[in-house]
Amino acid sequence: MESIIQDLQKRISDAEKRVNDAGVALQVADKAYHAAINELHVWRAALDAESRAMQGSQGILAGMEDIVPPASVPAGADDSVGAVEVDRTQTGGTNKTELIRSLLRQTPAGLTPPQIWERVASEFKHRPYLYSVLKRLKDHDEVVIRRNKYMLRTSEEVPQQPMVQ
Repeated sequence: MESIIQDLQKRISDAEKRVNDAGVALQVADKAYHAAINELHVWRAALDAESRAMQGSQGILAGMEDIVPPASVPAGADDSVGAVEVDRTQTGGTNKTELIRSLLRQTPAGLTPPQIWERVASEFKHRPYLYSVLKRLKDHDEVVIRRNKYMLRTSEEVPQQPMVQ
């Protein structure tokens, strides 16, 4: 009877040793698996970054589109607001402030912020940035707001700085 118990204890210790060895091998394999996953993510991120860079440079070189799609104009709205051409070769496709200036130059009657957004939504990532650009132009006295429309200031409208003596 004791020989059976000793035999079972020996088999249990052998099984425990195999479990411990398999656990160590599992940990090694798990580390290798996670290292391979991390490497895969790094290479995918590099591919995405290069693809975006290639698309951006090809878009600038190709000139992109020359006309911003016309916004839908509700009935009874000002007829002077329609399709506006935006010269992206001048702006380089990156200077948002110059894009807004160009848009306002082409519509002397002025545009409301929603009308501007309809024309430049593809160029801006977030709408609040449009309002930041408009505020910057207003703070630098480059635009004037009349009837909720932004218009470029003419040379006669530029406020004169008082002379300090």
